[in-house]
Amino acid sequence: LALSNPVSANATFVLGAVAATSTIINDDVPITLSLSGPVAGINEGNAGTTTHTFTASLSRASVSNTTFTYAVTGNGVNPANAADFSNGVLPTGTATILAGQTSTTINVLVQGDATVEQNETFQLALSNPVSANATFVLGAVTATSTIVNDDIQGQVISGAAGNDCLLYTSDAADEEDS
Repeated sequence: LALSNPVSANATFVLGAVAATSTIINDDVPITLSLSGPVAGINEGNAGTTTHTFTASLSRASVSNTTFTYAVTGNGVNPANAADFSNGVLPTGTATILAGQTSTTINVLVQGDATVEQNETFQLALSNPVSANATFVLGAVTATSTIVNDDIQGQVISGAAGNDCLLYTSDAADEEDS
């Protein structure tokens, strides 16, 4: 900015420093939304729920709240289904990262059971980030978790009425415990 030729009917001007410089910083750089999940599988438990915690992160804080949607789907060779989650529904919802913050957690509640089954996997995906003062690019917005089966298959002994015989063979470790 430069000033020159001041004019006034009733004044005389002497110009001193008449130039100034300013820099406009480009703050329109998009913010990246990304997701990370549990590092290892989590036992499902026999009753109640267990929590699989995911973290949604921004590459830098926004000056206003950032909201986004999330959804769980079964995936992999043994995909989890609605019955594997609290209330028998695949979890979906909206989460918010507060202004000035860079992350929030999303807790997915897995329903425990006593059914012997394969380990099951599911994926959490983020979408539709919105903030009043930011634009977004999507980073890695999916993460996978494993529901680890912690149930044990029992041994079934069957026979007919009469003179059935049950034979037990032990190894050396069992004999030492006797």
